[in-house]
Amino acid sequence: MKLFISALMFVALSYVLAEETQESSPINCYVCNELEDKSCGDQFKPKDVHRQQCVNGEKYCRKIVQTVNDITSVVRQCAKEVSEQHPEDCYKTAGKATQTVCTCLGSNEPCNYGQKIKSSILGFAMSIILSIVLLN
Repeated sequence: MKLFISALMFVALSYVLAEETQESSPINCYVCNELEDKSCGDQFKPKDVHRQQCVNGEKYCRKIVQTVNDITSVVRQCAKEVSEQHPEDCYKTAGKATQTVCTCLGSNEPCNYGQKIKSSILGFAMSIILSIVLLN
């Protein structure tokens, strides 16, 4: 039992350290604009030319679906700033130009190909540890 808990703690610690290391490394995101490249749209099939290293300290990738003057298009890009309320999630803006903005924490592999399904190894490991401790 102690070995199992130790292994879970090791996995959780490794995940946290990997996240901290990742913040200092440049990330990769898909970068394109559907108005200039039709393959950038919602039926996205990434090409090598879309994958770019973010070079200005960005930590996030984002996908924006925007409607301006009744024309809807998709923009994929690197991002430094994200909504404090939705750092790794989607949110909508309102006004004459509406936008749905989805952000994800960047890494070596671009994450802004579509809407992100979030999972947390750390959260999973901690739930298992708490279950074991509470059941014993």
